[in-house]
Amino acid sequence: MMRILMIALVTVFASAVPARGEDLSKEILLSPHEKTEARRPAAAHGKDVFLIVWQTDRNEKADIVGLRLDGSGKPIDAEPFVICAEKDAQERPKVAFGGGVFLVVWHDLRGEKDWDVYAARVSPEGKVLDPEGIAVAKAERNQCEADVAWDGRVFQVLWRGFQGEKDGSPGVGKLPAAGYHVYGGRVSTTGQVLDRAGVSMAKPTGTQRSSRSLGMAAAVGLPNGELLAGARSGGTLCLWRVRDGRPVSEPKPAGKRTGFDDVAFTTNGKTVLAVWTTFRDGGGRSSGVSKSGMLVLGADGEVGTAAPVSLSTTIINQGRTHVRHPSPAWDGNRYVVAWDSPMRPRGKDTFHYEALFMRSFAEDGTPQGDDVPVVSDPDSPAWRPAAASDGAGMTVIAYERHPKMTNLPIRIGVRTLK
Repeated sequence: MMRILMIALVTVFASAVPARGEDLSKEILLSPHEKTEARRPAAAHGKDVFLIVWQTDRNEKADIVGLRLDGSGKPIDAEPFVICAEKDAQERPKVAFGGGVFLVVWHDLRGEKDWDVYAARVSPEGKVLDPEGIAVAKAERNQCEADVAWDGRVFQVLWRGFQGEKDGSPGVGKLPAAGYHVYGGRVSTTGQVLDRAGVSMAKPTGTQRSSRSLGMAAAVGLPNGELLAGARSGGTLCLWRVRDGRPVSEPKPAGKRTGFDDVAFTTNGKTVLAVWTTFRDGGGRSSGVSKSGMLVLGADGEVGTAAPVSLSTTIINQGRTHVRHPSPAWDGNRYVVAWDSPMRPRGKDTFHYEALFMRSFAEDGTPQGDDVPVVSDPDSPAWRPAAASDGAGMTVIAYERHPKMTNLPIRIGVRTLK
């Protein structure tokens, strides 16, 4: 039976650690697109190429661009290429590889009223096969915050779709209570949308107002052709399985209510690693160690037994901190997880900056070594990492690198791990 490994990212007291035992390359700053800001990177690997995609600028100036890296992590493209630059905003890209092509997804405001979900295929040679984008989910009210996974045959796209009364009141008649549900649709390697109307994947499980929306969803392909999908319902992580674009199990809470966000998956073909950030319920602060842990689940979602573990135990500098935006990858021998944390320099109680860290785990979830700083510079913060691996020992960690001078644009930084 397949095991699904879940590690909660937790808050701890920090101390300085050297980057021992990890072969991190020097940082490379990718070229900006026409001197615009670079935000929210995502990364995937396929056919000896890493594709890094990101959002340029924000609001009506936001477009989607990409840049390829070779197998050693060096840029192939001298400048980013445009994936989509339609009118108004294109934001929050995600990317997956399968069937010989990359599929990039994002939410799009070209309709000028509500967000819709669009996608575009990109070849390993850097050719954008759908320059105007493919409408995956286009309807009234928001269809937003998309993610994408390869199920072995086609791409599965997930997104949040708004349902019910707009004022947040309980549903009328057959309308559900107002809030976001999770929907899905498949896209073939030829760019065909296989589920034009969208498929209902999951509804909120709670009845309280705070539980009427599902948080951003994510998925990963399983060896049996199914997908494991997950989303936040209230303060609980819920999991379900998907086959042929349809849910084949009901969303089921994974463990006790802990509060979480930013769920992400990766797999080595035998186990699945899910990481997320924990928070105190309603307090806005990270949860304590008592709420952290590692859960081992069966393929049917049944919770097994596992000793609790803490991910972040030796971050540099003293002080309690958050762990945010985790991104995992399997490098062929181990799991690698990268995340960002707001840090406080010694002697400064009011000033914080964003720093990047990583840690590796064995296949069974055993932590290997300490937390390793990827970027820690009070004058030039880094956050929102995106990790991707070739499955043969090479991992790329891309992230936002904020400049020391405010008149310079945010760039995408990259460090590789061998």
